[in-house]
Amino acid sequence: MPNRDPKYSEDEMQEKVAMYFADRKFRSSDPYNWDHIIPKVYREVRIPKIGRISDVIVYLTDRKIINIECKLSDYGFVLNQAKDHLKWADYSYICMASETYLPAYILDEMISHGIGLLFWHPNYFVEVLQSGYNKKKDKSIRESVMAELKKRNQIVTGKNEVASQSAIWE
Repeated sequence: MPNRDPKYSEDEMQEKVAMYFADRKFRSSDPYNWDHIIPKVYREVRIPKIGRISDVIVYLTDRKIINIECKLSDYGFVLNQAKDHLKWADYSYICMASETYLPAYILDEMISHGIGLLFWHPNYFVEVLQSGYNKKKDKSIRESVMAELKKRNQIVTGKNEVASQSAIWE
């Protein structure tokens, strides 16, 4: 049975995930470019072509876009969401409360699809499974997501907007 912890909400988890990634700098994979990449982080992005809303999108470059689905429980539902987001995302993660029990068959399916797993505790994250690079994206879905992200070019804090670049998370 999935765990339910009333101490925090799914929305709080999404906010912490967004702030965590907005406050990080990433390295370019280009060996000749040592500049840090500052991500753009989006919350609650509607993806009509797959009938889903992405909880958190971390945009690094046009070829490195990470989708993160946050759930306190219901691992079966979130796994289906993460698989649907593989239709457009380069990397797909599931973020769940650190106390969540995940059966082996769910972990096996995540590994077989290259879906990563983050465990969230209100004070930190742990990457349990690293996401694999997704080579099987649908071009038209990807283009529609890119167009939506370009519409959200401002950096502001709040639901349905880009998370603040200056957010500090302990």
